[in-house]
Amino acid sequence: MKAALNDLNSVVLRAINGMEAGDTKQEAVQSITSFVKMNYIRKATLGDLDNLPAEDAMMLHKRHGIEFKVNDGKVSGVRFGGVNHHTDNALVG
Repeated sequence: MKAALNDLNSVVLRAINGMEAGDTKQEAVQSITSFVKMNYIRKATLGDLDNLPAEDAMMLHKRHGIEFKVNDGKVSGVRFGGVNHHTDNALVG
């Protein structure tokens, strides 16, 4: 997580420097939000795994190495760093 935070800091610093060099606020916001979307998982997504589409689970697996338990085409659990979590308890919040 510390490495991702350092990367986010770098993205924000580049966005600020870009604005000082003439980029618009919109361009700065776009560079920051696109980095966050590609590198972070929304808490709401984790709290609603029952409705997570299989293609989104595959994307999260590829980007973050998260393992999902799938039963009958529906996500029913997730594994982070060797710890299993099920959608009916640990991830809601």
